[in-house]
Amino acid sequence: MDKQEGFEIVKEARALLRSMPTREISEATEKEYRKTFDFLNKQNISPEQNTRYKNTYYKRRAAINYMCTQYLKEALAKQDRAQKEKDWDEWWRQIEIIQDCLHYLEKFQPQKEMGEGLKNGNVCPVSNPRPRKSKRQSLKRMPEDWRDKMFQECPWESKYLSMSII
Repeated sequence: MDKQEGFEIVKEARALLRSMPTREISEATEKEYRKTFDFLNKQNISPEQNTRYKNTYYKRRAAINYMCTQYLKEALAKQDRAQKEKDWDEWWRQIEIIQDCLHYLEKFQPQKEMGEGLKNGNVCPVSNPRPRKSKRQSLKRMPEDWRDKMFQECPWESKYLSMSII
């Protein structure tokens, strides 16, 4: 690869970032995404591997998209600095990182708007996924008078008595 190809990769990365909407996420979500991304990298697995739940697949995919976008922004800034300082070894290192991020973002294309993935035919590749667990489904197995029994067992001086009526 020559410098011209490197500059083309940088142009492609900048165009991709411009086309993507900016998303603000909480610190907790960012921490979770970083942890998930690191797990996938260490284990060298793709999002659909080692899971039976669709939610896990989509969470892993979101983590890849977010972290690759962040790494792409960092690498572009570092390659700009390296180019100005004429540190070509560092510049090539950043070009490789940019190329890797572009590869992941191409493989797991981020949505630009809500529901875009399903419109484009992107479906969860998890084979034979398990159904989600919900409180409503769990309550169907309870006896019909379970609320009355809970109320009767609650002590009268309990601060939770009023909540048990609901």
